[in-house]
Amino acid sequence: MNKEDLNNLLLTQKKAFRKDPPDYKKRMHALKLLSEIVDANTEKLKDAVSKDFGSRAREETQVLEIFPLYDEISHARKNLKAWMKRQ
Repeated sequence: MNKEDLNNLLLTQKKAFRKDPPDYKKRMHALKLLSEIVDANTEKLKDAVSKDFGSRAREETQVLEIFPLYDEISHARKNLKAWMKRQ
């Protein structure tokens, strides 16, 4: 895939999003689902990161990757309504 293909793909995605943007309820559901997926796959994520980084400690991955991800999901859920307000 070259740069032009990526730009075309991005434009297609933007058009689709503008046509039917997700509402607050859908976005909150997606964030909840993301959290559940991370919960269900935490051990697999730790394994993958350990493999990628050459035997990285699982605890290090938990602290540096998993915990911050949960914090970001929580932050998004708390602020979503304000972020969606029209300006």
